Amino acid sequence: AIAVLLVPFATHFVGGGMLPARTLVAVPIAIWFLAYVGTGAGNPLLRTASAIACAVCLFQTLVVHNTYQAASFFSTRQDFALATVLNERIASLPGFDRKKTYALSIFGLRESTSVYALPRSSTIGRSFFEWDGGNPGRISHYMRAVGFPYYPGAGPARQDTVIREYMDMPVFPAAGSVAIKDAIILVKLSAEPNNRDIQSMRRVGIALP
Repeated sequence: AIAVLLVPFATHFVGGGMLPARTLVAVPIAIWFLAYVGTGAGNPLLRTASAIACAVCLFQTLVVHNTYQAASFFSTRQDFALATVLNERIASLPGFDRKKTYALSIFGLRESTSVYALPRSSTIGRSFFEWDGGNPGRISHYMRAVGFPYYPGAGPARQDTVIREYMDMPVFPAAGSVAIKDAIILVKLSAEPNNRDIQSMRRVGIALP
């Protein structure tokens, strides 16, 4: 029983103190084995203690799963609402042409507003506008998946041509936080630059805040 319990955590020692989250997949098997042994034990006290432990474990499992489901549900709703507003803002920009192909450039990322505790090593409850540091490629594919026009994510070269424009733009949802320049859609989601913005700012010689 001790060996089975320690199996999921053996990687922690082998990996030099790092425990990959995927190794926790083995935890339910260890719990099942211990519950099977404990509830079938000949000692009545051990059976009772094991049954109580199983009930507590099941309750905590339900709490965790329901919490993550709620976090994912509300994050999905928030993402769709944000995508809807962005699509309306883009379509209403002066000079916007639906027949023209635009690239999507993102400055910053959407700050998480979830009231639920979210695991740092997982995408559960995370936003497409937040994960991977506000990746324009991920955001553009998400908007396409939910039915909005597809604007390919701007690459580093195109991002460099418009990075200076963000310096004077307000943060979304303020007026002027969405703009178009040289067939590139600019969206400023936050005041703090993401990793791609920082690299672009360094390439063009903009002092970092």
